[in-house]
Amino acid sequence: MQPTETAGRAGRHLRHRLAFRLAVALCLGAAAILVVAGWLNIGLQREQMTELVRASADRAADVILRSTRASMLDNRPADVQRILDDESGAPSSRRFQ
Repeated sequence: MQPTETAGRAGRHLRHRLAFRLAVALCLGAAAILVVAGWLNIGLQREQMTELVRASADRAADVILRSTRASMLDNRPADVQRILDDESGAPSSRRFQ
């Protein structure tokens, strides 16, 4: 027999062994579980980040509303106009009216 024939037979014999088939099935199952868990984790992280951004925007809007209200109650139109001009010029905010 030639060395390549014995190597070929050993390789075919390995693929037919029960331990090899179980190991392949176990690895594929573990990979599938990790993929699903990763996908679910990414969705959860996205939801949490969206909620954090929403909360930050709410806090910023609340500060602006409180500042303008206090200036209006104190009858300081120049302060109100300055607040609106400052915030409307910020790149992360929309234009206030």
